[in-house]
Amino acid sequence: RLALRYAYGVSEEVEEKEADFSGTTAAAISNTAAQARERAAKEAAADREAVLAGAQRLLRLPFLVVQQPAAAEQQALHFRFSMEYLVRTGMLARDGSACDPAGLVAHLCYTESAVFALAALLRSGVLEDIVKTHSEDQVADKSKLTKQVKERITAARDQALLSVFCNLFERLPLHPRQAAQARRGQFRTSKVVLTADEMGVSALRELQRHNSRAVALFSRYLLAYVLAHSGEAAEGESEGARNARALLAQHS
Repeated sequence: RLALRYAYGVSEEVEEKEADFSGTTAAAISNTAAQARERAAKEAAADREAVLAGAQRLLRLPFLVVQQPAAAEQQALHFRFSMEYLVRTGMLARDGSACDPAGLVAHLCYTESAVFALAALLRSGVLEDIVKTHSEDQVADKSKLTKQVKERITAARDQALLSVFCNLFERLPLHPRQAAQARRGQFRTSKVVLTADEMGVSALRELQRHNSRAVALFSRYLLAYVLAHSGEAAEGESEGARNARALLAQHS
């Protein structure tokens, strides 16, 4: 009986200590979670401040070292144009987050501006249409899909895609003598000589639309800059603004 009473008393003491320990542990966990949330909020605020400070440094300290008062304004204008261009072409969302094509453009940044043209073609669906046009699904009578026919379809698809990529990337001008030889067909077996019409009508039209939109957007920025520094009212173009418009029309 004494043994049972002693054991029962010990068990009650253990239960009380376990209850106290559980309460202390729960309070400690709650405090730790609160501290973690507070630390995460501070880190997020610090990250936002770092991003804003970095953007301000880009505007205040341009990479081009030009000892002119207008250099900072020109850099800011170009930076804003670049940001709006990326938003309009689907690279960035309105909140500044990167969209799907941004990863491809960033990975192939050393190929600018060809990579922007590639992104425009991907976004428009031109490359997908090329693949669908040269596919086995276009053959109504499946009994005619022999091995030779499938190889011709695959070769035509690959040639169409290759023509687009070769016109976009690593284009090198030929020497006049080499160009003359190419026109005579002397490079057919050893070199690749492409003309713009080999790219395909749909791809050419999409690139022309993309270029026109980019030039129009930059024209508005350039015209606004010229008007702001010409001393003229916004509704009346100065000679410098007219010259800028003529220059843009010439190069567009």
